[in-house]
Amino acid sequence: MFNGEEFTKECFPRSVYEHDVELTEPLTHLNFRPFLCRGIQLSQLKADINELCKNSFLSPGDSSFTSPCFYVLKKSARPGGLKGHLCFDYRKLNTYVKIKNFPLTTTKNFFDNASKFKFFAVSDIQNAFLSIGLSESTRKFLAIITPFGIFLPNRTPFCLRISPSALCFALKLELGDLPFIQAYMDDLHIGAETERELIDNLEIVLTGS
Repeated sequence: MFNGEEFTKECFPRSVYEHDVELTEPLTHLNFRPFLCRGIQLSQLKADINELCKNSFLSPGDSSFTSPCFYVLKKSARPGGLKGHLCFDYRKLNTYVKIKNFPLTTTKNFFDNASKFKFFAVSDIQNAFLSIGLSESTRKFLAIITPFGIFLPNRTPFCLRISPSALCFALKLELGDLPFIQAYMDDLHIGAETERELIDNLEIVLTGS
């Protein structure tokens, strides 16, 4: 899902982790036509796709696997306008995507360790999925079809069933076993016994050193 406002650079080095998608069956194609789109909706779609390409999330291309996209409108949308989330419709593809078994984080992971700390900070990873690069072999499976062309993602998209597991695995590789941090999806909970220690721990997390 993409809100048209914020972008994230790849914060997980490809040398550390690259998201790879495998299928449960050796499919040769999976094709959809683009959803009907006209008027202001088509203009908004073109603008959003162009912005995604400009920021290197998408690249124009071709593939024998295509999925459509659509908008989920916000309640605050004005009449005659279009303000909402652009979603990639991977519902059919998801039925063929091989599940990743890496466990998802939960709030329990944090509370089990919180009792030994007195000070806490929470850091949110902006558009976390979009910070994870895709392997070259995976991009063709996740291609998006629009009325004006096909586009291949360069980073992990929302709406893919294994994106949460991929994020948890990438965070584990990147953070290792730091004793003062627990990740709950894209929120990093950081604890410390003193204010000075909390600042030091935050510096470790934010600078990677």
